[in-house]
Amino acid sequence: MQALDSKLDSSVLTARLHQSAPKNVDNLFAFLGMSKPSQGISWRKAGNDTLRSNLNGLVETRNKIAYGTTGLTVHKADVTRYRKYVVGFCERFDELVRHQVHTLTGRYPRTA
Repeated sequence: MQALDSKLDSSVLTARLHQSAPKNVDNLFAFLGMSKPSQGISWRKAGNDTLRSNLNGLVETRNKIAYGTTGLTVHKADVTRYRKYVVGFCERFDELVRHQVHTLTGRYPRTA
């Protein structure tokens, strides 16, 4: 993988690419010249600290499930709350990336 910024080392990212915590997302998008983009995302009822905490909680819960932690209880309300944060984060993050790609290339990426 070649970075847009040649000073960045892609091996650092690819080793942890499967863990989608906000800090790892930030590291991945540094390849587009974006400095900690997840720290700039929030909305009216979700400040950035709350958003990042919920996304980190989702990743931690996912890891516990994936690695077979016993005694773990996940309720429908937890899944609904995590989904809300993921959807909101993705919509706003997509817009940040779209503008960064336009800045770098002069073109907006195609939408599906």
